[in-house]
Amino acid sequence: MNQKISFAIPTYKRPVLLYQTVQSIIREIEDLQFDITITDDSVDETNNEVVEKLCKEYKYIKYYKNEQNLGIDANILKSIDLSESEYVWIIGEDDQFAPGALKTILNILDKNTPAFLCTNYSYVNNDFTYKLKEHVINKKEDAILSASEFLEKYSWAIGFIGACIINKKRWNTVEKETYIGTYFAHVGTIFESIRDGEVYYCSKPLVYNRAEDTSTFTWSDKAFDVFYGWEKMLKMLTSFYTEEILNNTIENSKILFNHNSLTWIASKRADGIFNLDIFNRYIKNDQTKSHFFVYSALLIAILPINLFKILKFIRKTLPILLTRKKIN
Repeated sequence: MNQKISFAIPTYKRPVLLYQTVQSIIREIEDLQFDITITDDSVDETNNEVVEKLCKEYKYIKYYKNEQNLGIDANILKSIDLSESEYVWIIGEDDQFAPGALKTILNILDKNTPAFLCTNYSYVNNDFTYKLKEHVINKKEDAILSASEFLEKYSWAIGFIGACIINKKRWNTVEKETYIGTYFAHVGTIFESIRDGEVYYCSKPLVYNRAEDTSTFTWSDKAFDVFYGWEKMLKMLTSFYTEEILNNTIENSKILFNHNSLTWIASKRADGIFNLDIFNRYIKNDQTKSHFFVYSALLIAILPINLFKILKFIRKTLPILLTRKKIN
């Protein structure tokens, strides 16, 4: 059994996608032997048939069904904890490896022992037939970065677990449960574990991340919890990184994801996610927000949802109507 690297898949209730993901790993492994650890948070029998089939096809699968639902954070942590290798590559149950992914990482690990290894990835449509974005991270050359530099510039990218190749020895030094509830427990654990180490960044996209629309995000109905959880997780790293770096990281995230804008809030109102309860929890007492922002957000929270649905529809379709060309 190869002890250099193994694969960890935290899964829930998407058996068809789980099967495709494991198949993409098996194609990379070919005739070699690498462990695949699956931790199933479904509790029920949703994944049983597919897992049984996979175990017959590849004998190095280790399958664990949780006795009770752990939630996304704890299930990701468990999948890594149960993996026994020097490095652990996490991948979501609805993502797939690009051809040559494993060989690329093994070549890197033959020459390097990074505290953490991050790989670039591609956004693809829901059925993996075309790429929406070739390089999610725009840095086009491999690099070795300090933990602080990687945190400030690229930490946003490893919210996607497929980009993460964990140094298990460092991972085991952290009280990981501290970060549960932020939706980014794996990210907090990674950055605490590598605070005095270096990150190897692989510029070649090695994983396909389904990102055609919000239906691919299991947390889409908890968008505010997720984005504010990101900031909460970063603030928990104050014992390990400077206030300046953490503040810069938070500000960079706001610019990148636009999740603190009134436009984004209005869009979430149209989706039925933003309401008075969310306003009271996250915005009402946020002293970093201007009075204009707070009062505007309150207005968005109390106005009818249908108004914002209409506005969102117009905003989405008007550019198409204005630019469409008649077919001769």
